[in-house]
Amino acid sequence: QVWVENMMRSPNASNLKVSSDANNSGKKKTGLAIIYSLLLPGMGELYAESYSSGKYFTIAEGALWGVYIGMNTYAGWQKDKYRSFAASNGGVSTAGKKDDYFAEISIYNNIDEYNDSKALEGDFAAMYEPRQYYWSWSANDRKRYRSLWVSSEEAYNNVRFVVGALILNRIASAINAVRLV
Repeated sequence: QVWVENMMRSPNASNLKVSSDANNSGKKKTGLAIIYSLLLPGMGELYAESYSSGKYFTIAEGALWGVYIGMNTYAGWQKDKYRSFAASNGGVSTAGKKDDYFAEISIYNNIDEYNDSKALEGDFAAMYEPRQYYWSWSANDRKRYRSLWVSSEEAYNNVRFVVGALILNRIASAINAVRLV
């Protein structure tokens, strides 16, 4: 700032219009870098004028969203498959059934076996009404159904890891952007 003031006093500096605010206007704000990185990883680095490292966060973000969409779609397909399989091979009416029901029918061969188990446990409220919640598997069909159901559940669980990776990517980008600012 002293240098700028001396330049302003010198006779050769009459055409220079430099104010003491010029030094502060070029300074980047860490808060903005954080917000930008949290919105879109790599954007904070772009704000800090160092996108060479930020591009990797942006690329990772795009790849993670692709994985998220792909895994979520696959899990949905598997869910449709196990529900269709239950309807065609187990005699299940899928309308109005909750996810817990589809988990339970993968464990028991039929509704009578399930209801007997719940009665022995004394959990009468958990018993199903046989006409509305009927199912009956052959041993092989129940194993096949269980495999389809587990595949869908694993895919949905893996989606959670991708969401975690998306969050970590934002945090890492924000830290890097702050470091660069």
